Amino acid sequence: MIDPHALIGVEIEIENMKNGAPDCEYYWNVKQGNSLRNNGLEFTSIPLRAEQLEHALNYYNERVNQNNKPDYSNRTSVHVHLNVRDMTWDQVKNFVILYCLFEKHFFHIAGTKRESSIFCVPLYKTSPKLNITQLEQCAAHWHKYYALNLCTLLGSQGLPMYGTIEFRHHIVTGK
Repeated sequence: MIDPHALIGVEIEIENMKNGAPDCEYYWNVKQGNSLRNNGLEFTSIPLRAEQLEHALNYYNERVNQNNKPDYSNRTSVHVHLNVRDMTWDQVKNFVILYCLFEKHFFHIAGTKRESSIFCVPLYKTSPKLNITQLEQCAAHWHKYYALNLCTLLGSQGLPMYGTIEFRHHIVTGK
C-alpha cells in the first residue's frame, strides 16, 4: 500500500527507439540516455500521486509502442523516487534501517537480475563505513549506483537535490 498523498517519480530507460521520442508531454519528459545504446531514451515522470501512477504507466506504454519496438536490455531499468522532503533525519534513518532489513526481499520481488548489476549494488554487498547515527554526513558520500540511492536526497555524485530516495531495483519489462 502506498500513501495516496505520497509523491512518486519514475524513470524508465529503453533502447531501440529508432523512430525517435514519442509525444508523452503530459506525464513524461524525454531525453537521451547517457548509459544507453541503440537510440536509447530515458523517460522521467512528473511527480505523481499514487493514484496517477497506473494511468501514467499505461500512457507511457501506449505512446512508446506506437511507432517503435523498444528493447529492454540489461542496460535499461526502472527507478522509482519517493519524495521524503517532509521526513526528519530520524525518520530517514529509520527508513534506511527498514530498507536494510528487507533489501534481499526487494530483490526477490523485483527479480534477481538487477542484484548482480553494477548499476544497482545491494547495500548488503557493500562495505560502507556507515554508522546510522551519522547518516546525514554519509549521505553526501553515498554512491549513486547503490540499490537504495540517497544521492538524490541531498544532491551529490553529480545528481540534483530532489529531496527523494531512489530505488533502482526493477528491470524494464515493457508491460
